[in-house]
Amino acid sequence: MMKEVLYRRLSKITPQNKPDIILIDGGIGQLNSVIEIATTLNINDIFFIAIAKGEKRNDGKETFHTQNQYNIEIPYNSPARYFLQNLRDEAHRFAITTHRKKRLKTSISSELDNIDNIGAKRKKALLNHFGGIENIKQATIKDLTNVDGISKKTAEKIYNHFHLSN
Repeated sequence: MMKEVLYRRLSKITPQNKPDIILIDGGIGQLNSVIEIATTLNINDIFFIAIAKGEKRNDGKETFHTQNQYNIEIPYNSPARYFLQNLRDEAHRFAITTHRKKRLKTSISSELDNIDNIGAKRKKALLNHFGGIENIKQATIKDLTNVDGISKKTAEKIYNHFHLSN
């Protein structure tokens, strides 16, 4: 996956958007994949640094590898080490948050989109009222009618969708 993403990114480099350094989250294996792609694309003027976690995760014992096959020694309490760790941690946070949002959106839309007369407004009202799809599935018709915009007829459709289709 990293090869594919980096191939797309590196193949679009122009003199105007060329980075000086690319920080890679991973060890020597990930670094070698990036070097292979850079070589294929004839890119030889970007410095790559791979940040690999140490023996104990999250204790600041990361190893920094470069394409020249040597490790960069950065002092434990160095602001530079802290900065690189924060970059890596922010990338993790962004990726995880984006993935969770996408997964949640997909699971919600796939379940509620199959019910007639349930559009974006009603989905939002149902989810805000019940807090999640599992609670909607367990709700009674009376519970469903307590949601703004859900009539008895619509509540019956929702209830029947989750209870008669099983």
